[in-house]
Amino acid sequence: MSEYHDSQLTAFGADLAQRASNGDTKFTITKATSTADDLSQTDLSQLITLPHEKQTGEIDRILPDPNGGTKVKGTKVSFDNLNLTESYPIQAMALYAKEDVDGAKEQLYAVTTAADPETMPKSDSAVMFTFSASIYVIVGNASQVTINVNPDSFATKEYVADAIANVKVDTSDLAKLSQDNYYTGDNQFKYDPVNKDGDAYGLAKNIDTKVTDNADGTITVNGKTYTPADDSKVVHTSGDEEIAGTKTFDTAPIDKTTGNPYITAKAPGIPKLAVTYNATSKAFDYTLTAPEKDGLSDIIQYNLLWKDHSVDDWTTVIVKPDALTGQLTGVDIPKTYDFKAAAQNAVGSSDSTDVITVPTVDGNIYGASWDGSPSGTLQRTDAAVGLKAGINGAQNDFDTLGPWGLMDKTVTDSYGNAFVWVPKFYIRKTQDKSKPLSTWQVSLVKQGADWYLPNCFYDFDTSNVKLS
Repeated sequence: MSEYHDSQLTAFGADLAQRASNGDTKFTITKATSTADDLSQTDLSQLITLPHEKQTGEIDRILPDPNGGTKVKGTKVSFDNLNLTESYPIQAMALYAKEDVDGAKEQLYAVTTAADPETMPKSDSAVMFTFSASIYVIVGNASQVTINVNPDSFATKEYVADAIANVKVDTSDLAKLSQDNYYTGDNQFKYDPVNKDGDAYGLAKNIDTKVTDNADGTITVNGKTYTPADDSKVVHTSGDEEIAGTKTFDTAPIDKTTGNPYITAKAPGIPKLAVTYNATSKAFDYTLTAPEKDGLSDIIQYNLLWKDHSVDDWTTVIVKPDALTGQLTGVDIPKTYDFKAAAQNAVGSSDSTDVITVPTVDGNIYGASWDGSPSGTLQRTDAAVGLKAGINGAQNDFDTLGPWGLMDKTVTDSYGNAFVWVPKFYIRKTQDKSKPLSTWQVSLVKQGADWYLPNCFYDFDTSNVKLS
């Protein structure tokens, strides 16, 4: 809210007021103007005109001295933004005066500066803004002062009284707001009438259906009775609502902005599972790989199932999505185990992977070597898969031909230790001094459940079977 200081007379104004007070002269307050200049540091008494005047206002009324005296007069001035091209703060307002003598000049009489200025906005064709203020000034003797008032801004009491007296209104033909009214003739409405609640009345030509309220929660429409829906239990096209229960759509709902259908999440795809037996830790090492499709819902866990191959019951291990590798302990050697896994999201679980069967004995042939040291310690060699051995100079698969190929029988002692039956055989080296190479000869072997030592050897020199 704007605020202005008391008005201050200029030197011209103070002199004029003093001479009027003494009865030596008369003067007229002629106009009011405004400026956007900040005059807080200006000596107002020395001003002859208001610096950089922005507008000339209207003097609308003359105001009496609020204290009932004769030395002060007030003016009601106003400024509007009609045709104003730019907004400005009304930093000061001024009154001009002219002495009632021939040849006198109009000069600045008094200035009122702003403590908190009003802003006059630029012209807007839709809204007119008017700022009004009351300016009181010392005039010395009110009887010696005339104020030019805009005649368009007021009307005399006599004029108003005559205007009211000449208005003739026939109240007999007017509708009464608080009484019943009877209308005759053809009455037309520019806008459709509404009732007191703002509801529009229906037009007869548009009403083809007759509805009757049966007062029992039902309505009758053209002879048929219906039960209206409970508004609290139906879905509306606007507003926030909570919809309970499962709803099935024949067609997927569509986003109104993009036109794209909403996509329903599904169970994820099948993950990948790899399992190997770790002979050192006597446990199974597993690795899970996330499925290619998560069903548009984050994977929350993996269900890893494993069991003894000889039984039907599975044990489930929950695997977190951020820890897809691990180890399963509690293995019973030499049993064989089965494994499978599935991924799970908020919708449900995927199908399981194919069952993986992993033995705790790898079936490879291992050997032992001695480096000839006095300790006699034997070192286990690596598995012989893929290596080749020679029998009588011919290269053969080391794992499938004798004697290794015959090592396919496993026995378990009374303590539960598993052993592979190894046939007895001998190797003979022959050296021909006239030749730089030696010949290594391996005996024939045989293995059966009724004996544990080879019962014959093959003599490479005579091509005869030698009994043991």
